[in-house]
Amino acid sequence: MHFHSGPIFDNIDQSNFPATPDELLALSYRSYAFGGSVKANTISLLAAENVLRLSPNSDLANYLATRAAYWLIEFGGDGLDRAHLAELGYEYAQAAEKVDGSKPSYPFFEGVHLGYKMRESIRPQLINLRKVRDYFQRALQLDADYDEGAPMRAMGILLIKSPPWPTGVGDNEEGVKYLQKSCQRFPFYPANHLYLAEGLYNLGSYDEALHAIDRTIDILKEIDWGVPGAVWVKQAMDLRAKIEKRRAGRQRLEPLLAATRTLRLNALFRE
Repeated sequence: MHFHSGPIFDNIDQSNFPATPDELLALSYRSYAFGGSVKANTISLLAAENVLRLSPNSDLANYLATRAAYWLIEFGGDGLDRAHLAELGYEYAQAAEKVDGSKPSYPFFEGVHLGYKMRESIRPQLINLRKVRDYFQRALQLDADYDEGAPMRAMGILLIKSPPWPTGVGDNEEGVKYLQKSCQRFPFYPANHLYLAEGLYNLGSYDEALHAIDRTIDILKEIDWGVPGAVWVKQAMDLRAKIEKRRAGRQRLEPLLAATRTLRLNALFRE
């Protein structure tokens, strides 16, 4: 089986873990919380992996392990080997889907972990970008509403972050459509608005992007999202600064562009 290194793993005493698969599954299940602590979700991963040492084909253990690995990659902070977590998370999701191909969570986690693996690589390969897209498409077909619209959100993120054809599968306009739909269906999930803001920023729709950022921050103020909330706040503030800088630059250029257009029109009329 696999072993992890890093401060969050070094601080977990596994000698107190139960010995039987059922008890380990219970520990993994109750330790995981989306708004919980890094330590609790690390325990969830390690307990599930202990089950997999005994029952490698357990779809529940593989699901709990891939879910916890995803959370740690997203919100676990510094000192993590994210490439290794993504590699394992991908294996766990694949193993779970082999047992039960009807659940949208399995192709969703296959897609996000393969995407994380590519993010750590120097040059993502087009074949793998297409594979990620296919995983998200399958999750969409199984249940687009899974986990606050996670398949819609993931597809949108892939399309706004991936390079366009011929080197990638990116399509900002199409990605924004997916993210707008996720916001419409699940308006109180902050990440939907956060990534919509990024897509709108990429399109140059700065006022709309700032509106989406404001909605993100409002939701984060209304509800305690725990560790993920703190990560999203930083992402939102960083993106807001980028949008405002770009918008200010455009505003400074507007008089020059207007003057240039006027000169061109005058030249045409003189001709």
